[in-house]
Amino acid sequence: MHLSLPKMDFHDLLTRRTEQVIDPRGVQLFAVAVTFLIIVWLFFTLRMLVKLVLIKSVSLDDWLMIFAVVSAPQVPA
Repeated sequence: MHLSLPKMDFHDLLTRRTEQVIDPRGVQLFAVAVTFLIIVWLFFTLRMLVKLVLIKSVSLDDWLMIFAVVSAPQVPA
């Protein structure tokens, strides 16, 4: 049995090298995801403060929102 290695020229090496570079749009996507995560936690905290301190009433939709925010992944992947 004879195994042959694929021929690689200079173009193949350059192409393989650039495939491993981090896409700059991925960094932008991460920044947007973190920004929205901060906004979600800010509004969630403010709503819970109003519901618990001012209104002193927590209904089913609040419990569902608490479950959704706590169970969601907190670090964007």
